[in-house]
Amino acid sequence: MAAPGAPASETMRGMKNYNVGLNNVGSYQVSGTPYISGSNAHVKNTERHFVFPMVAKTVKVACYTRDGNGLCPEIRIHFNKNGGSSPAVVSGMHDFILSGTVREVTLDVKCSEVFISAPDAGVNRQYRVYAELTQIPKARMFALTGSGLTTPLV
Repeated sequence: MAAPGAPASETMRGMKNYNVGLNNVGSYQVSGTPYISGSNAHVKNTERHFVFPMVAKTVKVACYTRDGNGLCPEIRIHFNKNGGSSPAVVSGMHDFILSGTVREVTLDVKCSEVFISAPDAGVNRQYRVYAELTQIPKARMFALTGSGLTTPLV
């Protein structure tokens, strides 16, 4: 511990500017603010875009639709729009699929948006999107693109 009146260390000077941010550990250690949305009738062969008001630290998607055998019809979760400038999102396997007995997924990932799509088969989908939000403004989040997200497989 420094003597009274001694100059502050570089660490202490830095602490005066301590703020929320993408690389700020404390921003992710506290409990997040809940965000819950979803659909009771997501039409097949369509895509929905969920934009969070702040950066999320966790996203959970749960399927509530059941077919005659109690199984979940296919629901795809991805971080980019499928088609357009990112045609390889689904075809490149850059998505997570809920289907059959896999009825929910929890993704421990920072993001400011997710896309949910349903293929051209089956019934309308029912699901909920839950996000645990940080206090980080979504404007600070970078675009999730490139290898493993939008780049086609070779």
